[in-house]
Amino acid sequence: MILRLTVVAAAVALLAPPAAFAHAFLVRSEPSAQATVRVAPSRVLLVFDEGVSPSRIDVTGTNGASVLGGKPHTVKGAQNEIVVPLRPNLPNGGYVVHWSEVDVDDGHLISGVFGFGVGEAAPAVHSSSGSNFRLGDAVGRWLMLLGLLVAAGLVVFRRVVLRGVSTRRLDAVAAFAAAVAACGAAILLAREPGPLTTRFDRTTLAGAIVAALAACIGFAALRLRRLRPLAEVGMLALLALPTLDGHAIAPGVNHFLSVPSDLVHVAAASVWIGGVLALVALVPAEEAHAAVRRFAPLALAAVAALALTGVLRALSELRSVSQLVTTSYGETILVKSVLFASLVAAAALARGRPRRPGLAVEAGLLFTLVAAVAVLVGLRPGRDVPRAAAAQPAAAFVTAAEAGTYAVGVALVPASADVDATATVLGIEGPASGLDVAFQTGGKRVVASPCGAGCYRASLPVEVPRDLSVEVRRPGARPAHAKLVVPQLWPAPSGAEILGEVNRVFRSLRTLTVISRLASTPTNATTTIYRMAAPNRLSGVEEGTGAAEVIIGAKRWDRDSATSPWQESPAFPVRQPSLPWPPAVRDVHIVGQGVVAGSPVWILSFVDPRTPAWFRIAVDKRTARTLSMDMIATAHFMHEDYRRFDQPTPVRPPR
Repeated sequence: MILRLTVVAAAVALLAPPAAFAHAFLVRSEPSAQATVRVAPSRVLLVFDEGVSPSRIDVTGTNGASVLGGKPHTVKGAQNEIVVPLRPNLPNGGYVVHWSEVDVDDGHLISGVFGFGVGEAAPAVHSSSGSNFRLGDAVGRWLMLLGLLVAAGLVVFRRVVLRGVSTRRLDAVAAFAAAVAACGAAILLAREPGPLTTRFDRTTLAGAIVAALAACIGFAALRLRRLRPLAEVGMLALLALPTLDGHAIAPGVNHFLSVPSDLVHVAAASVWIGGVLALVALVPAEEAHAAVRRFAPLALAAVAALALTGVLRALSELRSVSQLVTTSYGETILVKSVLFASLVAAAALARGRPRRPGLAVEAGLLFTLVAAVAVLVGLRPGRDVPRAAAAQPAAAFVTAAEAGTYAVGVALVPASADVDATATVLGIEGPASGLDVAFQTGGKRVVASPCGAGCYRASLPVEVPRDLSVEVRRPGARPAHAKLVVPQLWPAPSGAEILGEVNRVFRSLRTLTVISRLASTPTNATTTIYRMAAPNRLSGVEEGTGAAEVIIGAKRWDRDSATSPWQESPAFPVRQPSLPWPPAVRDVHIVGQGVVAGSPVWILSFVDPRTPAWFRIAVDKRTARTLSMDMIATAHFMHEDYRRFDQPTPVRPPR
């Protein structure tokens, strides 16, 4: 029975992903990759999505000679930006940027290359950005993981399974395993390209010290038995190192879920690995059969814990089942699944036959599995796929803003070294023609030409739109200005995949609270708090006046103020919570990244061409929930904040 349950639990554990580590990624550069600029730049700017430290950065001409004009450095107050000074007055030609940086959070080395041209086409360089696989790092990580898992697992095995049996050889192996963990951590630290300043550096150094002390005390305890508990405490403490080093405590992760599940995952793996190794090589022959019988329930609990925590980690690292075959991280899970299937088969052969080839094969597969994890932990999780796909621009980037009483929507399309800009200007009564419209970006003012009802077009003589605004003036009147949000990365990456997940998550909500500010002019605005509950309940109260509405199914109640009576009327049932935008939107792009209500977010923009209306939303990276929305339309300037997802929100008929 125990064997069957173990096999079932291990089969579930096939979904468990390997431990992952966070990375910083290049989101923008100036000049941008493969761009052609008219004036030689004085520096190259590299912008990452997390804090970084420069490692090895060089800019070379097509002849291979360096054109660096100084030491690359991070921008004061913006540790995610690296400035690479260049020599003054670079001649026309092609240039190649080779960069590598260290993530200040996890210490991983990320590198890439791209080209740009001055006065002529950029050199034919395949732009790339990603993690560096280094064999030395993989070896060091494997030794560290294997050592700490074996050391702690043997401690648990001796305390729980052996119960008084002489364990001198087992204690010696545990001390040796702690020493191996210390050596692995030392290798990782020695291979760091810069000063030991990152979270990864600090925790790995602390782990190396604890492992070395545990090993020394463990060897000393072979003669002084009273030292053994102190050595065991150190070995068990090492189980926290993979969690402290890894992705479970990275920014933007739900630590209340990821940290406990990761700790339990590591501990369960340790119990299994240490127990199998002890049964294969360390338990006396006369005690082997009894030890196997006592270890079986512990192994079952360990595998069940691996299964549960592995699924929890997979849910937090993958956005969908399809990412098992569409992302490198998902493919890694499949590789791990093959190893796990082989491991379960070996375990089935070994149970009931201690110290036979089946157990030896199981131990070998466990060690191989740790090696595979050590090699593959550098892959980005599936939930970060949109960041990896950022180099795939859609046709046009859309943005919008309020300019006095006008709604101004702008579409930007890359065109060689220029940017084609089309503005749609809507007044209170609809498309506004006959206006003087001008674009302003990068310190340049460009007058737009009419292109239809409420349509104005211009070619902006800039490579990348920055600080974009639109000036709208009716003849004889004062101008109004629309300050527009531009993408952090140009050309703007597609956000269609993210929006699809956002729509799915929004439709799955059971309850939602919305704080909505709606303005028709700069001086006429109201704020309403809406509460929505599935399947068809909605209530709203306007701040200041007390005007309210309640809709439940096919009935509706309204009042004009806090003291007015309720008026009942029929209503058309509408699914709640309902999407604030129609399903048929276009030009979905990633504007950039930010923080809303303490949560890291993607910022998306898109347009509903039929209304027309322009949207910009902030999406929680971890949950794909919409945290805020801005909408621009004719006499309709709205900002909404979304709160209390799936929390108790009663919507009842008024008394």
